[in-house]
Amino acid sequence: MRKTKKILTAVLALLMLTTLAAPILTSAANTSYIYRRLNYGDSGQDVVQLQKALKKLGYFDGKIGGNYLDLTQAAVQDFEYARGYKLTWYCTAAMQEKIYDASQKKPPQPERTLHYGDSGDDVKALQKALKKLGYFDGNIGGNYLKQTRQAVKDFQEDYGYKLTNYCTVAMQGRIRKAAK
Repeated sequence: MRKTKKILTAVLALLMLTTLAAPILTSAANTSYIYRRLNYGDSGQDVVQLQKALKKLGYFDGKIGGNYLDLTQAAVQDFEYARGYKLTWYCTAAMQEKIYDASQKKPPQPERTLHYGDSGDDVKALQKALKKLGYFDGNIGGNYLKQTRQAVKDFQEDYGYKLTNYCTVAMQGRIRKAAK
């Protein structure tokens, strides 16, 4: 009876520890990992992974070196701004999870001609491609306004296409192809 009581106590203690630890465990690429809050000046492999994900999303354009400095901080803030989150000077575990999740998703395929005033993920994808090509230097906000329209026109002019005030599905495909 005494031995059974000790075993039950050990099992309950283990269950409690597992339950308490579960909220800090998150998954990235199907592996469990405990994220730490990243602050300005931090360094390490976790910062390298964050920089890679931000680079894939088009927010980080510096050298991946594993140091959370000005460019990394600005990239995190650009991601936060584009997604409507509160701007911070650090990167929480929850924000890292959002960044990693976003970097794993395929960009939406163009399905409509984009006109001035349109908004959505397809506009964000277009802006990212134009930014990668050096035509767009604004925030990736997903709104087809003056700056996006001008970036499309600049691309069209440089590549010898007819200048338009809109961006057809075919033109979006050409821009994305050029950005690869």
